[in-house]
Amino acid sequence: TPIMTAANHGHVPAIKLLLHHGVDINVPQATCNSPLSLAAIHGHIPAVRTLLHHGADVNTIRRGTTPL
Repeated sequence: TPIMTAANHGHVPAIKLLLHHGVDINVPQATCNSPLSLAAIHGHIPAVRTLLHHGADVNTIRRGTTPL
């Protein structure tokens, strides 16, 4: 999804634009991590901060771990 791609690449302007247009910030794909997890895994700290500021859930569990 676009939010997953933006988070995966740390593209903060795209993340903000998508969130402004109502994209669900916490929805993970069936076989993937959440946008917050992807940003954290790839070390995109500004993207992580943006997602957290906009309400990303730090308590979602995927494969036994949380995003942070």
